[in-house]
Amino acid sequence: MSTNSHYTTLIHILTLLAISRKPQSSSVLAESINTNAVTVRKMVGILRKAGYVKTIPGSRGGAVLLKDANQITLSAVYALEKNKLPFGLHARKPSRTCPVGRNLQKSLVDIYSDTGRLIVQSLSRFTIGDLAKEMLLRDNLREETQ
Repeated sequence: MSTNSHYTTLIHILTLLAISRKPQSSSVLAESINTNAVTVRKMVGILRKAGYVKTIPGSRGGAVLLKDANQITLSAVYALEKNKLPFGLHARKPSRTCPVGRNLQKSLVDIYSDTGRLIVQSLSRFTIGDLAKEMLLRDNLREETQ
């Protein structure tokens, strides 16, 4: 069972762009995330469509942040993932002959929806700007202890 890391990848890209002074290529972003450039281009496309980034063509081009990082909440980025349920349901429909199999998913959808609302509420308290500041602070602290 694997988890979907799209949300974290979107956050990673936005945070890196928030601390960057120049456009970042998909290969630089991919190296930071430790994924491939194709995945990054797909995620940048989602962010571009949402109006968070623009891409500049050419050898010195790449992705740049369009919005102020302090105005991009983590809940807004979460919404790009279509506010999916925070947990997945069974991959296949459970048995209709079992009282749990017949009814569990209906109950879980309600619980997961409530949980999802709490997640969005919590994520709305944090911005990409907050993360960018924290990344720089953590990096400075690391350098001071080395």
